[in-house]
Amino acid sequence: MARKRIILSRTLKVFGFIMLPVTLAVFFSTYVPPDLFWPAGILALFIPLLLLIQVLLAIYWLFRRVVWILIPLSLLAIGYGHIRSTISLHASAEGVDEGALLTVLNYNTGYFQGKKDDTGAPAPKADVAESVATELLINDADVICLQKFVQWPHGRGQSFASRMRSEGYTMYFPAGEDSTEVIAGVAIFSRLPVTGSGEFELSPRLRHRAAWVDVVRGEDTVRVVNVHFPAINTTEAGPFTAKKDQTGEEIIANLRVRQKARTEELDVLLDFLAYSPYPVLICGDFNETPYSYTYRKLNAFYDNAFEEAGRGFGVTYLPFSPFLLRIDHQFYDDRLVATTFETMKDIKLADHYPIRASYRLSRDD
Repeated sequence: MARKRIILSRTLKVFGFIMLPVTLAVFFSTYVPPDLFWPAGILALFIPLLLLIQVLLAIYWLFRRVVWILIPLSLLAIGYGHIRSTISLHASAEGVDEGALLTVLNYNTGYFQGKKDDTGAPAPKADVAESVATELLINDADVICLQKFVQWPHGRGQSFASRMRSEGYTMYFPAGEDSTEVIAGVAIFSRLPVTGSGEFELSPRLRHRAAWVDVVRGEDTVRVVNVHFPAINTTEAGPFTAKKDQTGEEIIANLRVRQKARTEELDVLLDFLAYSPYPVLICGDFNETPYSYTYRKLNAFYDNAFEEAGRGFGVTYLPFSPFLLRIDHQFYDDRLVATTFETMKDIKLADHYPIRASYRLSRDD
């Protein structure tokens, strides 16, 4: 038994030495721009696994009571920011803050096509928009930001919008409320007064546009921006053309191209945000994990609601939930503070979970 323990300890020492440079390299890969070395974005996806390995090594060396524990503890200290991005442990994280300035919900509706069941069949499309409206109205929010919102003439989007208007919400959709064409994109619904609204182009090539509204409560105004960054299966032909069955070469090529595209769109977004006269809140499906260059760059200027007020792992993408994919986010500037955050896992009407957060002005905190 003693011999086996010695062999195990020696093996783990060698393993720990090997993992030391590997872990440091992956931790710092989030600082590498995709246009400089795009595979860094793939390496960063292994950060949760590397954190787990270092935790297990620390526990082992703790029970062995040897100095080797300093290596995993040092790596965990260096990766503390990644730990905060992976798991949040705030005590009172869910629900709505009744004294909040505003509560915001964002959701990728998947064009109201529904989440596939165990047989692979999508939910009946005629029922999805109505179900989404019902769930969102039950879960109280002042502002609702939707990605992959679609509007058919007298169809799903129209019925959804009509239902929301009947409950006191006003729709802000770049295509307008009465389009006679099939239009898809981001939409904002607000039950608070709006003093200004608009849109701006994120990527002409990918036909990506962002929407924004200035919402008012009392004497305070907040600018809410809704974005949707490109996924790896996004095509330049617009919505409804995402390619689902891709070869390995196509996936690799799209990973490279879309990582760069998201970085470019972020630069456009940051330029727009810099000129806001009001506190800013950015919602959307960013298609970026917390370990990406794009997330880190945005997080350098704006706080993330999950990190500041959430609980658990905050997974938002259902098909790959075991891989802790949190790609839907709410960011805000230092004039606001998040008081609650919730990933709404009881709503399974698309491939994403909705997220909801409450905010107060930082002067009131």
